[in-house]
Amino acid sequence: MSTTRLLRSVRAGVALVAATLAVAASPAAGQDGLERADALARAGRADEARAQLSAWWDSDRGSASRADLQRGIWLRALLTVEPQEASLDFQRLVVEFPGGRFSDQALLRLAQAAEAAGDPHGAADHHRVILRDYPGSPLRLDSRSWLDSHEELLARTPRVERPAPRRAEPEPEPEVVEEAAPPEPPAPDTAAAGDVTVVPEVAAVPAELPGKHDVRATEAVPDSTPPEPSAATTRPEFPQEPPLERPPELPPVSEPEGDYTVQLGAFSGEAGARLLSDRATRAGLDPRTVIVVGSPLLRVRVGRFSDADPATRLYDRVVRMGFEAMVLADATRERPPGEGGLP
Repeated sequence: MSTTRLLRSVRAGVALVAATLAVAASPAAGQDGLERADALARAGRADEARAQLSAWWDSDRGSASRADLQRGIWLRALLTVEPQEASLDFQRLVVEFPGGRFSDQALLRLAQAAEAAGDPHGAADHHRVILRDYPGSPLRLDSRSWLDSHEELLARTPRVERPAPRRAEPEPEPEVVEEAAPPEPPAPDTAAAGDVTVVPEVAAVPAELPGKHDVRATEAVPDSTPPEPSAATTRPEFPQEPPLERPPELPPVSEPEGDYTVQLGAFSGEAGARLLSDRATRAGLDPRTVIVVGSPLLRVRVGRFSDADPATRLYDRVVRMGFEAMVLADATRERPPGEGGLP
């Protein structure tokens, strides 16, 4: 009896361990999917990263933790090629996850998008939220610098209310209208004449069809057989030329001076800045490491422009390469790292 109880206890323990491992394996598998998507994005393999993230979104999003869900939304915003979809995901991070791991970065991206769209007041609103609600964020220095450098522009530019972005809705399917059946032909008129029914006259049909030389037969029954193409009417077939390939989009040309630049990262130590700069160089970019007056952080940046449009195009390009970037308008305040960043 004791042996039977012992066996039952062992079996119950094995079942409990198996159930525990099964429950714990699901989040780990989902987390591995996010890790792979993040690694592919950082390596510049954007298409593969999108496919990996899409697989995670379909299979593991429903059971994901709050932290993994934030990370999935952040990666989807970075990897999408639609600016409106990215803005919606950034807004979702700010609204649904206030104080979250990516919320301050999402606010900075929203500020950047507003500035690129010609809405400096909208950009200023996002920067002020960073300063107000994220006291421990390293992005506060960037927000303060932006607000200081755009003070005069904000004073002379009127505020314009812009509609909030919305996700594109699928077009409704066209309604299928059933065609009405054709009306039935009227029944022939009949007149009673005793027991005899009067039937309308019908044209007599000849017993034999006319010969092919009969003019009336040729006119009444046209030949429906299509004529065989002759050598004079046949068009020669030429091999079709392959479609011309669209030349790749060239990156915007950097200028020696200008306010706008694309920042890839900011670091308190040289090691992180050097690693990011080397990675940008291997990707074919021309990075520079500078500091900004008022901040000791080492900043890795690419490009310099007098207008926001080429800076935004360069930003789109480096994001597609897997970099986390932002457009800033304080390039005139850059200094070499040896000069010191505090006034």
